[in-house]
Amino acid sequence: MQFRKYRSKKDLLSQVTKEIQTCKVIAKASLKIEYKDGTTAIRYHDTDVLTVDNNGDQILNSGKFRTKTTKERINQYAKGISVYQNKGSWYISIRSELRSVLFYDGIKFDCTGKLLSKEIELDSKRIDSLKKKIKNYIDLLDKAEKIPFPNSGDCWHCLFKDQNQNSLGDLFKDKDHLLNHIKEKYLHGSIILNSLIESGYTNPALIIQMNLKDHCKRSLRKYLTKRLIPDIQTR
Repeated sequence: MQFRKYRSKKDLLSQVTKEIQTCKVIAKASLKIEYKDGTTAIRYHDTDVLTVDNNGDQILNSGKFRTKTTKERINQYAKGISVYQNKGSWYISIRSELRSVLFYDGIKFDCTGKLLSKEIELDSKRIDSLKKKIKNYIDLLDKAEKIPFPNSGDCWHCLFKDQNQNSLGDLFKDKDHLLNHIKEKYLHGSIILNSLIESGYTNPALIIQMNLKDHCKRSLRKYLTKRLIPDIQTR
């Protein structure tokens, strides 16, 4: 049974707002785009994971989807730097300086790999605590006889979405409602459906109806980690 959605070049460009000079497919779900403003980008799904500006400076962005392929695309085209993972967190190796810095979206380097942005430190205790809470929340699925289906009584921040399937919580950048769900052990259908949609399933409702708990657990873990722990791997 095929659940994943194939994305065409047109679909990959659907959220691009800048004017494009040239564009070509370089790999699955991946494009190399030259914009009319002079910048060049390597785009993976809906994110320009590597942008090179007119000065040759490089800007990295995971789009909060820290996948193996995202790292591969950056490492294939970035100069003087490479991204790697250690204990769930992403780091950037600066080759000329023989040192590494913590990855975060929007971090900037020059064309030689010199860091142009500030460095940030990883809050390991906070991350470990959140990871444990997320795991305990997801494990509620194992105790449920059936996966809950979305209904009108669900959390409104999870239930209501715009035409692009962005939840009300995401639109308002509200993380508190997710933390409250975890704290209160409030597992409902809309949050599960949202996580399946974000994971790329073409018929997420069918996943729930078939009671495929492993699919839901993986998607929900990625969904919550992306929003609550942005500095660690989500896939």
